[in-house]
Amino acid sequence: MSDNVRSKSIETLLCLQPRETNINLLTTSRPVPDIAAAFDGHSRLEILAQRDDIEGYLRNRMSNLRAVPKYSDLQRKIISCIANVADGM
Repeated sequence: MSDNVRSKSIETLLCLQPRETNINLLTTSRPVPDIAAAFDGHSRLEILAQRDDIEGYLRNRMSNLRAVPKYSDLQRKIISCIANVADGM
């Protein structure tokens, strides 16, 4: 997303929830510095995926890939690689 679109989206979200109203919004995002800075001062909860959860999800999805279910070594490499780079996302 371009910086201009992102900043306008953030600005719009923040305008929807003035502090003196009873409106509550839940906004989710990856840990992008300018997004985190824009919501500074608002309640925040960081949620990270656990490696076991990522690996379990991937194991369950392997059968959906065409050639992969036939090759257990390839499955293990794919799962390991994705779990390593996911880093809690």
